[in-house]
Amino acid sequence: MTKLITDRTLRAYVERLSDRDVAILESLAKCTFMLTGQIQRLHNTDASTQTAALRATAREMKKLKEYGLVKHLGRRIGGVRAGSSSLVWYLSEAGHRLLELDSGNKKSRKRHLEPSLNHLNHTIAVSACYVQMHVICRQNSELSLSQADTEPDCWRSYSHHGNTAQLKPDLFFATKCGEYEDRWFIEIDLATESPTTILKKCERYHDYYKTNLEQRKHGVFPVTIWLVPDKARKEVLQTAISETYKKGVKMFLIIMPDELDELIARGFDAKDLC
Repeated sequence: MTKLITDRTLRAYVERLSDRDVAILESLAKCTFMLTGQIQRLHNTDASTQTAALRATAREMKKLKEYGLVKHLGRRIGGVRAGSSSLVWYLSEAGHRLLELDSGNKKSRKRHLEPSLNHLNHTIAVSACYVQMHVICRQNSELSLSQADTEPDCWRSYSHHGNTAQLKPDLFFATKCGEYEDRWFIEIDLATESPTTILKKCERYHDYYKTNLEQRKHGVFPVTIWLVPDKARKEVLQTAISETYKKGVKMFLIIMPDELDELIARGFDAKDLC
């Protein structure tokens, strides 16, 4: 049985935690599941080598686990031989409560059950993109990340045929370069769904676009990036979306993860939209 951690104990922990410790907890609250390596790339960048950075991150996670603020799944990504870098971390109930101290925003939460492999792989891929976007902006002095939303904060509610509907991207980002801001919805595709299912999701984006809600509020509609695992999947989705929306608004970019850096830093050609 897990020992209850009182608010008094949590307040004592707050005094002992570094700014980086708290930032790690906040990232886990946003991303749900993260690998040790992802946490290191996001929060531990001042070590002399990556190996040293990973070891330092592993020590921090061990401390946070001993405090009862984080836990890791029994399942590992990459196998036992990958060591601590294969551990999948998530925020414990006490970790959530620590972040909510004095906020007056206490939320009820379901217990964390071991997720299905498909769900876990997707969530880890979403976390990887979240980290990658932060790294891209960190490495490009002209770029800054003005907004980074995970689910459900990135969702959009709208009216469709008199009913309330929701657009549910995996992520939303706003990046700034000088006086210009680019806005991005991101969908992570692991090629586990049929093109027909993807097209149904695309239809929701067209429905939301027609409401003009985003355009009225921000002046532009975000470009939707589909991150796909390989070139074959990229060609399949580009063909399916282009054929389906020959006369529709072009709002989708289909790319692989290694193309994201160039896209965010340098922009894109309108002819690549589908």
